[in-house]
Amino acid sequence: MKRYLKILNILSFAACIILLANQTGFAQCKIFDEFKAKKGVGTQLPDFSYAGVGYSEKEIQTPNYKIFDVTKFGAVANDDKSDKQAIIKAIKAAEANGSGIIKFPAGRFRINEDSDERIPISITKGNIVLKGAGAGEGGTEIFMKNHMQPVGQADREDGKYGNKRVKGLKSIFEVSNKAYGKALTGVTKDAVKGAFSVSVKDASKVKEGDWILLSLENNDPKVIEEGIAPLKPDPRWKQLYDIGLTIHEVHKVAKVEGKNVTFVEPLRFNLKSKWGFKIRACKFIEGVGVEDIAFVGNYQEEFVHHGSAIHDGGWKFWQMGGVNQSWVKDCRFKNCSGSISFNYSAYSSAINIKIEGYGGHTAVRESGSTGILIAKVDDTASVWHAVGVAKPGIGNVIWRCNFPASRCWESHATQPRATLFDCTKGGFTSGFAGGAPTSMPNHLHDLVLWNYNEIDGAEKDFEFQKTNSKYWKFYPPIIVGFHGGGTTFKSEHVQYIESLGKPVNPESLFEAQLALRLGKLPQWLVELKKN
Repeated sequence: MKRYLKILNILSFAACIILLANQTGFAQCKIFDEFKAKKGVGTQLPDFSYAGVGYSEKEIQTPNYKIFDVTKFGAVANDDKSDKQAIIKAIKAAEANGSGIIKFPAGRFRINEDSDERIPISITKGNIVLKGAGAGEGGTEIFMKNHMQPVGQADREDGKYGNKRVKGLKSIFEVSNKAYGKALTGVTKDAVKGAFSVSVKDASKVKEGDWILLSLENNDPKVIEEGIAPLKPDPRWKQLYDIGLTIHEVHKVAKVEGKNVTFVEPLRFNLKSKWGFKIRACKFIEGVGVEDIAFVGNYQEEFVHHGSAIHDGGWKFWQMGGVNQSWVKDCRFKNCSGSISFNYSAYSSAINIKIEGYGGHTAVRESGSTGILIAKVDDTASVWHAVGVAKPGIGNVIWRCNFPASRCWESHATQPRATLFDCTKGGFTSGFAGGAPTSMPNHLHDLVLWNYNEIDGAEKDFEFQKTNSKYWKFYPPIIVGFHGGGTTFKSEHVQYIESLGKPVNPESLFEAQLALRLGKLPQWLVELKKN
């Protein structure tokens, strides 16, 4: 009898635990338990916890640099005159100083007026921060009256210049830096996902503290076939066959011992040395920041995808090219064709971004970058390509972002991999990922959709390799805790699926992996999550 009662009590306790789990709406997650048990080495899940400025361990603080107030260089708020040259002069003065805060008081500052040459406002050195008085009502607004155009070309509203169609225009603010340099040595041994070290042929040109690119570009058909399986090669995927299977992952060197190079961050992929990996030098522009500013365009019409160069790119605000440890935070974007793009950059952040007004072409994206954190982006403008990734980026995190039911996240082809969409809320459809047929697949290994909250209608047997289209081609993703809309997935198109229709615990994979690494979740993320 006592034994029977003991068993009954145990079963009752278990039932209570299950009931509690059901009441909270979260199921315990097996794939995360595997990650914990193996400490992230050789697991299905990559370690995404190193994304963002300073690997997101601390809140981004505005540096204590010398202040360069734009009003001291000729800018006058709210006077309906161009402030572009004053902004350029302030930036150049700060660059000559070696660092600086470009301060914008409250009010509207105007750029690309009729009198202005429509060229970018460029930042060419690091440790430059543009800081306003707030992105909301009564704060700082930078207003772009006229769209961008190719330098030296006559303006045409249809986006054509002479007999040549222009596919893209420059952003009004840009950091243009080619960060990836020459090859230093080759990798000689295989390494698993989650490992921190690689063996190299010659480590004499690699030293502690260096930023390097672990790089692969191999167009051997056998390597391509092996590297994308179970996807079947398609002759229309021209970029894959011209450039080859491509992996670009940026690392900081922690130490060098003989021919062994140890990184600060883990690998996000399984490295096969026979494919021909190399270590390349990197030279980034570091410490570029943008804070507390509203960027408003004069774009006042419904967006037409590829309708013209002006629609696609005439009203882009920020291109961060070749940056590291850089950020855009607490900013608002309105009536623009593009908000922020991190191009071939590393370990940078876009945090607490609002996008409103007329929907344009792209929201906030990384392109060919490593470890970018795109966090708390709220898109109410129905931007055509919502938050997402493009080109051979890796280890990038889209965390707690929202966009309308009519849109979907972006995965703009040319071989991105190891991307986490974490606690993302929005539509889920195959119409808006982006990428031309020549640049397919949309995404390779380790696309992770974690607790994705679908807010549009359900689809049955959703395909990740669309059979009736030359677009939308994905390596089978990892889907955990997908819920909200009732969509189901074609089983052969998914690498791993768990808890379909019900969110899992941990709620956020990024937070859980970061807390696992640090011992607890940093307080700044706790506060950001609340707001």
